[in-house]
Amino acid sequence: MECFSSPGWFSISTPSFLGLKSKNKLSLNRKCRSFNKDGSRCMSMSQRADESSVFSYKKLIHFALEETNTRTLLAPSPLQEKYSSLLAMDDKTELQMLSFEAPKIRLLRSLCIEGSDGMQVLDFAAFPKPEFDLPIFCANFFTTAKMNIIVLDLNPLHDIMDQEDYKEKYYKDLIPLGLKYSEISCSFYPGEGSSPASL
Repeated sequence: MECFSSPGWFSISTPSFLGLKSKNKLSLNRKCRSFNKDGSRCMSMSQRADESSVFSYKKLIHFALEETNTRTLLAPSPLQEKYSSLLAMDDKTELQMLSFEAPKIRLLRSLCIEGSDGMQVLDFAAFPKPEFDLPIFCANFFTTAKMNIIVLDLNPLHDIMDQEDYKEKYYKDLIPLGLKYSEISCSFYPGEGSSPASL
């Protein structure tokens, strides 16, 4: 099943290295719905995982670091030393943070939270240096014994409300797409309450 994909709307497969038994293709988005190219509905954002599936997002972090190191030079961020590991007030939930810098990235950060009840959260963000015209990338993974949720997001590096030329550069091709798929168009427009007419 091929799903419509655009900024804020993603279709991904569960990576095999995470150890999940389910390999169904997931279509994930902010509104818990997405559509095939012909307009019919796709799967919802969350999918129940096999209760016996046990894995750790630390495997994903390790894999991501290895892959990133083959493409750029990573240096530990000053934040790494201060906040690398914390224990929550319940003395059961562990928070582990890794943070790096790279030639084009001012901060590459992952935060992994593991609870005693099997709940896990991975928050990942990449902030480019301002001189490079790259978006801010964020990914959030949430897992319990019965559910996996993944949210991916790209954000403009600069303020698009004040910088008209920057907004024009990145949104001019998205506006027609948003009009074509009007039911999901709010995912394409910057700012709360924005609409094609206001842009």
